Amino acid sequence: MTDATSAAPTNRILFIDGNEILCGTMAREISRIDGSVCLAWATAGADPTPEIAAIAPDMIVADPKQADVSPEALRRRHLDMFGEHESVAYIPSDAAATARACLRSNYTGIISRGASLKAFREALESIIAGGFYVDGVFGQIDAAALAIDDLSAQSEGLTEREKEILVQVAKGRAAKEIARDLRISPKTVETYKYRAMSKLSLTDRGAVYDFAEEQAWLA
Repeated sequence: MTDATSAAPTNRILFIDGNEILCGTMAREISRIDGSVCLAWATAGADPTPEIAAIAPDMIVADPKQADVSPEALRRRHLDMFGEHESVAYIPSDAAATARACLRSNYTGIISRGASLKAFREALESIIAGGFYVDGVFGQIDAAALAIDDLSAQSEGLTEREKEILVQVAKGRAAKEIARDLRISPKTVETYKYRAMSKLSLTDRGAVYDFAEEQAWLA
């Protein structure tokens, strides 16, 4: 089932769940966010409809606990199926271990299935604005959960895409230029940049340049 608006959206969001009624409810709620449109895919083991398969979402909201694979493998599956996008986990409130696994797998947000519709919508608005979101019900899970257990250098905590974008930022390139070359949206570039700078505690472009130079990325 689907729920979409006719206006050209800024944010294309795909909500995936095994509950068809919930999919309809959340699609309507997400579509209340300014500039957003939501398509809902009630999976129930089915393949995506042509309408769903044809979209290139900016964000996918799904429950990894409903999948037959790990959060990391689910994200890779969605990347293969739909291309680059932000991943947001919508999981039970007692699934703290899954929340940590999602953060280590570069999910941008973790929202409890017990959250109110208003809290759910506000969480997505925060993520759309370029931030992280972790529902407080999961306790003290923060950016530290993103780190690899034994880093020999700070830069090893970055994904390849995060490093790639930081290098371009260090070279003085604008988000629109980077997005054009990588064939992703400027918003996605900004999200990767924000996430990478947060991991490395870098506060501005000058700090990014200094770090890239120290790592010999600009040679």
